[in-house]
Amino acid sequence: MFESSSIWVRICIFSFFRCLLC
Repeated sequence: MFESSSIWVRICIFSFFRCLLC
């Protein structure tokens, strides 16, 4: 479960950075 949460957090951060770049 912890691993899944970490993956979700990484996806959120990646999406946020991508949005800023866009």
